[in-house]
Amino acid sequence: MGLGLLFVSTFYLVGYTARYVSVTLSSVANKMSMVIPMIAAVWIADIPTGALDLFQWLGLLLSLLSIVFSSINPQGNSQDPLVSSWKMALLPVAVFIMSGLVDTGINLGNYLYLKEGDKNGFIISVFFFAGTAGLIAALIGKLPWSWKAIAGGISLGTVNYFSLILLLKALDDFNNDAVFVFPALNILTILIAGTVSVFAFGEQLGRYRRWALFLSFAAILLLSYKEWFRLLLG
Repeated sequence: MGLGLLFVSTFYLVGYTARYVSVTLSSVANKMSMVIPMIAAVWIADIPTGALDLFQWLGLLLSLLSIVFSSINPQGNSQDPLVSSWKMALLPVAVFIMSGLVDTGINLGNYLYLKEGDKNGFIISVFFFAGTAGLIAALIGKLPWSWKAIAGGISLGTVNYFSLILLLKALDDFNNDAVFVFPALNILTILIAGTVSVFAFGEQLGRYRRWALFLSFAAILLLSYKEWFRLLLG
């Protein structure tokens, strides 16, 4: 229940920050939050992830740089209003913390409590409480309803549902190694989004986005080279 409430609260907060502060800051804070589950896995829960070597530390650094580069817009965005007060400036910090707590809760819950047969029940309960909380908030706030908004919400919920399945599957396959899984998923998201935008929509990538794709690819290789060696050597 708690994770479901945190999930929907973070979802609203990300959208609110993107609308009233900056889309860029919201995106960067959301992706940078991968640091929190990594720290929790290594130094709090003592999940056996294995010691990071120089190549993996370099890969982690490149993954953070790729996230920053992917969010840079040299021309600016007229739809992003300026931060009007220190309270609004704290919103990206809140996004960073809450997004990190969601991922930490998923990782620790999967490692400490969930068995193989519990996965579907866990995912359904998270989305049930998140949806219930969102519905109550919409009714209390008297938000306008439309079929278009409902269809968009269902589509987004479906994507998030399968994203959570993918995350749990990745954590299982890599022994809850948050140091590898969360950076890899974030930079894979950047790579896929960049590739689709170029080949499907004909987007012209600027210098920073090209650097982001290059750094993402290099980071994946450095972070996962041990796993590749393990697969190749049997």
